[in-house]
Amino acid sequence: MVVYGAGVIALEMAQAFAAFGSKVTILARSTLLSNGDVEAREMVKSILEEEDGIAFLEYVEVSEVTTLREGLATQIEGDVESLPLVKLTVKSGKGEDSTTTELECECLLVATGRLPNVHNLNLEKANVQYDEKKGVLINDVAQSTSNPNVYAVGDCVANVPRLTHMSGEMAKVVVQNALFEDTWKVSSLVVPACMYTEPEYATVGKVKFTSPEEEEVDVYTTTLEHNDRAILDGDTNQGMVKIYCAKGTDTIVGCTIVAPRAGEMINEVSLAMKYGIGLGQVGRNIHCYPTTGEAIMMCGLQFINARWKRLD
Repeated sequence: MVVYGAGVIALEMAQAFAAFGSKVTILARSTLLSNGDVEAREMVKSILEEEDGIAFLEYVEVSEVTTLREGLATQIEGDVESLPLVKLTVKSGKGEDSTTTELECECLLVATGRLPNVHNLNLEKANVQYDEKKGVLINDVAQSTSNPNVYAVGDCVANVPRLTHMSGEMAKVVVQNALFEDTWKVSSLVVPACMYTEPEYATVGKVKFTSPEEEEVDVYTTTLEHNDRAILDGDTNQGMVKIYCAKGTDTIVGCTIVAPRAGEMINEVSLAMKYGIGLGQVGRNIHCYPTTGEAIMMCGLQFINARWKRLD
């Protein structure tokens, strides 16, 4: 199986099919999780390679896809000839190090992104403006920018994260604003995201930086190597928490977590960001022992300990 794409959906599907026994190769147009933290994405890649046997080709251009065999409508167990067969010609790597390769697979999964399905809704007659690639254009209270009597939520909307929980939260925004004349702003939402691989990969806020020095952030990192819950669960080589704060402060601007329960852990950081709770205060919040969530507290303790006075 070949997966063309290396984002969240591509990696989730690749690991799932690898677990079912498929030999999977991922073709990344740049790198996997290209909008994420470099250290975290390399950790995820290493786990997928070593534990799931997934192969990666990065900086790929697909020049040709050829169907070698159509396959049968009803596939016969054990009969390879009943399966389809596809050949891809790809160029991978950068500059002089690039190579051209031919790959054959029985299944090609294209996971290179999504477009809003709004073209056949006749939105022009309702005076609802939209961008063909981004979706319906809305203002900060989720109204159509061209027709304030129309509200829009979810994946069909331009410039919002295409996540199920974002759609649900936007629905709450619309109910509050349309029925109760409120002004709850879409821009006020702090939106976490999670990739449901094993381990999970979760983020919130800004997590990609040119360099911490140039971006004016301090970085606090805890691995799961010494986390007792991770040790008990056998996950000691599979995780980290990285929290980014505005330089010289404990104001959290983003977080990346790689851990078996990252999607549950990230909510604590999202809450702190939304309500202005600093990393130092997170470090003073008592966490149950033993839990993987203690890794977040440890980042807070790093912030606190870095400001202790030296005892001579």
